[in-house]
Amino acid sequence: MNNPSAFPFKSQYVTVKGHKIHYVEEGSGPPILLIHGNPTWSYQWRNIMTVLSKHRRCVAFDLLGFGRSDKPNIEYTFKQHAEIVSGFIEQMNLQEMIMIVHDWGASFGLWHMLEHQQSVNGIVMFEPLVSTSTWDDYQGERRTRFEKLRDPKINYDLVQVKNLFVEQLPNGVWNKERMTEEIMDMYRSPFPTPESRKAVRRFPEILPIGEDSEAFAEFKRIEDGLDSLNVPVLLLTVTPGAILNEKKLSILKEKIVNLEIKNLGPGLHHFQEDYPEEIANSVIDWMKIKSL
Repeated sequence: MNNPSAFPFKSQYVTVKGHKIHYVEEGSGPPILLIHGNPTWSYQWRNIMTVLSKHRRCVAFDLLGFGRSDKPNIEYTFKQHAEIVSGFIEQMNLQEMIMIVHDWGASFGLWHMLEHQQSVNGIVMFEPLVSTSTWDDYQGERRTRFEKLRDPKINYDLVQVKNLFVEQLPNGVWNKERMTEEIMDMYRSPFPTPESRKAVRRFPEILPIGEDSEAFAEFKRIEDGLDSLNVPVLLLTVTPGAILNEKKLSILKEKIVNLEIKNLGPGLHHFQEDYPEEIANSVIDWMKIKSL
């Protein structure tokens, strides 16, 4: 693409639960809702939306505390995020939509759908956080890293002061050359100060690692509800990926009846940067096959 750092969409805002939520919208027809994860924002969908919006109405918004949405000094609990997501969907009157969800976006998207299946016609997921974990799922260096990210004595400096999550974004992209300084500056732009990064820090703290973890009950509800999904689900994967290990993949295969899996090739966590056109075209082909 000629200018992959460009974000050629008009910023728009809607008030949800008293907070200003930023979104961009392009195209017409039945809606596609794109929900990002940590530590990204609607910018991550730019190249995918450019293709998809020729076929459907695409709406991408920023979670509370991310992108150009408000960044209040709140606790950023799972339920606070989930209520914003559901509130945004209701405010925008999104019906008969396709959800495209990544990382924590999958958590909140599925949380909403469990109560509102009639408003969703299909789901596309990649690197989704939709099941519980134990520390056995975190081995070696990865376990050490997440223990630090969940330690209040350490994580403020790592995430809010040093901006670790954003600065390490290229580690989640297979082709590092794609992550130019122009693109990195766009990812940095919503988080200029330590105070603006609180929501980024809170996500690793609320990961459902063990039954005593903060959001374990919410994730158990999502995991237990996977077998009730009555819409087609497309899971896009890469090899080796980052968070979708064999154990978590087997849970999805076992529980989701209408699951289709497509591997795009080598990749890690943020493969929207590696395969934007492939992702968009995979979604278009899947929607045609499923008559969505």
